Amino acid sequence: DIKVGAEIGFSIPSMRYSSPMYDEYKKSALFSGMGGVFVDWKFYDNFSLRPHLNFVGRGVKMKYEPQFIDYKLKATYFDVRIPVVYTFDLSRKIKPFLAAGPGLNFVAGGKVHYGEGSANRQIYDVKLAKGNFRPFDFGIYMGAGFEYPIQFKGFPFMIGTEIGYNIGVIDSFSKAEKNNHAVAVNTPVYNVLGTRKNGNLSISVNISIPLKNLFGKKKDRRSKPAAAPIVQVKETVPERKVTVQAKQCCSLDEMYELILNG
Repeated sequence: DIKVGAEIGFSIPSMRYSSPMYDEYKKSALFSGMGGVFVDWKFYDNFSLRPHLNFVGRGVKMKYEPQFIDYKLKATYFDVRIPVVYTFDLSRKIKPFLAAGPGLNFVAGGKVHYGEGSANRQIYDVKLAKGNFRPFDFGIYMGAGFEYPIQFKGFPFMIGTEIGYNIGVIDSFSKAEKNNHAVAVNTPVYNVLGTRKNGNLSISVNISIPLKNLFGKKKDRRSKPAAAPIVQVKETVPERKVTVQAKQCCSLDEMYELILNG
């Protein structure tokens, strides 16, 4: 069984820093939208493979109050994840499931907003590029949700919702930032310490339809006239009455007259 579907929702991204110098920064939630398409292929019993192609925002928002630093990084990704899904048969209607699998993420754009100083505040907006941000990421996705079957004009659909978390495992700092070759608008050259890895919580709703119903032939719903029942009629032959004459011998004229009278 194969289903195709689409999903839409929002993401709450964050970034994990390994260097203790970032512990003094106050981090706050950064919201972003997400959406995409998916295919669900049931390959064995309750197991299915569900590749996704999503457009999702990730990043971080934080402040360092002693120096009045306001920093916000927002990156948009093409998210390609391939989780394995297990669906529970708990009822005929609601179908809960668990999902887990790897994901490849490619940067499609984004920017860094940096502000510093209280009186003469300096503000910089820099686009993300290969020199200041790694252009791809690899992560592990884990999620849970449920689906519910509905029908619309005779066609079956599945609607559902899902909540999941993506754990980035690759450092999002660029090579130039780690090798003292990165250049920013407020400093000629800089380098960073430790690692910075993506993470984001996502909540979405989805709708899907079995592929066979999407491209299958529609049944002819017009009423057809009922065929007339076949009735077997037994042929009846009228019974002929034969008059037996008492006379034993007849002339030819009498025989002829008897024949004409049947």
